[in-house]
Amino acid sequence: MLRASRARVGIVVLAVLLIAPPGAAAAGGLLPWPNDLYTRADKSSDTGRRLAVQRSQMPRSAKGVPIDPAPYNASDGFSPGQTIVIRIPGLDNAQAFKRTGLVPQTDLARYADKQQPLVVIDARTLKRHLVWAELDSNATKDSERVLLVHPGINWEEGHRYVVALRRLRGANGKLLAPPKGRRKPAESILATLQKAGIPRTGLYDAWDFTIASATSLAGRALSIRDRAYAELGDRALTDGKVQGKAPAFKVTKVENFSEAEQPHVARRSGSPACRGSTAP
Repeated sequence: MLRASRARVGIVVLAVLLIAPPGAAAAGGLLPWPNDLYTRADKSSDTGRRLAVQRSQMPRSAKGVPIDPAPYNASDGFSPGQTIVIRIPGLDNAQAFKRTGLVPQTDLARYADKQQPLVVIDARTLKRHLVWAELDSNATKDSERVLLVHPGINWEEGHRYVVALRRLRGANGKLLAPPKGRRKPAESILATLQKAGIPRTGLYDAWDFTIASATSLAGRALSIRDRAYAELGDRALTDGKVQGKAPAFKVTKVENFSEAEQPHVARRSGSPACRGSTAP
């Protein structure tokens, strides 16, 4: 019986972390990421958003050619498994991480601490999402190190989330001031945080992002599946009935290669009936 199991195919998102120097945002940096700043309104999508990354913001090849953003911009949100990436000058070393008290991988329950400096709120439910943080261990110097925030469980498809960072501290224990020129959070973001019990005072930064819908994530893959079965004669995969038939084919040629011609292919001698027999 054919069962229409729903395929979960993650959208391709930017896998390159843009480690950029101060002021790089104006020059095309994409941090913090993900961020609805890099989307546009689109009433035709299930989420009401659509990615809108500019070519000038994309990573470049060794020849200086930027990646084409068109395939990314077809998505109506970000990946359900997307890691949050942000560059925080001063919170770029182990001592600062410890002083700040960010939820670590070794104690996930701290995500729910009342005074947790890192919170991610589901804008629909106003509940905190399970997350944990770490510093990028691949960076060779602190000035290029980013903070990585991982979802403890995947983000919900089609949901909007609000990230809030507050009371961040440097290695000396002093509070870090928001960077000059920081984009002020939209009032809708602050209002969502307020409803979730996160006051707007003491915020270092806050922004929102939208997760792609099920249609955007799996729609094209499911379309390929449905069209393939339709060509075989089954146009109703959810009815639980086998319909159609396998395509006809005819073997017109058989080529047998010797062991010398294919030395890396495992071979077994004997007829299928005697395989596994313990008889000599």
